[in-house]
Amino acid sequence: MTKQKLIHLAEIMGLLFQPHTNFADAMKRGTYVFDGVNGQRFVFELYWADDRIYQKLGESLKAVGRREKAVELHHALSITGPD
Repeated sequence: MTKQKLIHLAEIMGLLFQPHTNFADAMKRGTYVFDGVNGQRFVFELYWADDRIYQKLGESLKAVGRREKAVELHHALSITGPD
């Protein structure tokens, strides 16, 4: 998979790619890190088979959903208001 395709797929699925938060030497080796919710980070390697990348994208999106739900519940149950 190309880096452009990986970045495009991850972004349309809701992950955020910020080049300035990735190490330049890691990106040269094909390692890309995407941001989720509330500090989540997801690592993808370009040398992985496409099926593994798709599987990791799916797992990442499920993790983002769980974290979003946890943040929503935390805010709803907080007696002192949002953090």
